[in-house]
Amino acid sequence: NGGLQVAHQAYESWIQKRTHQRVLPKLGLNVHQLFFAGFAQAFCGTQTSEALRETLLRDRHSPSQVRVVGSIANSEDFGGLFQCPRGSPMNPEKKCRVW
Repeated sequence: NGGLQVAHQAYESWIQKRTHQRVLPKLGLNVHQLFFAGFAQAFCGTQTSEALRETLLRDRHSPSQVRVVGSIANSEDFGGLFQCPRGSPMNPEKKCRVW
């Protein structure tokens, strides 16, 4: 989740330099929320049970769902941006930070 944190800081720095910040019609997300939606979208997909088993056996990375949920739940910014109650699954009291 360290990479997500660094990428989010860079994105926020970039956003601050932009004067035109709009909410996308019908999506209802602001530019700050879009960062996390884009992160999750990059890992979006489905796997059969057999494919998941193969991933767990052969890939050193966690399955996509775990990578997304684990990273954003441990983000200091996500919970506030999406109004997740403190202590909820997407905004736990104790957060883990990797590098």
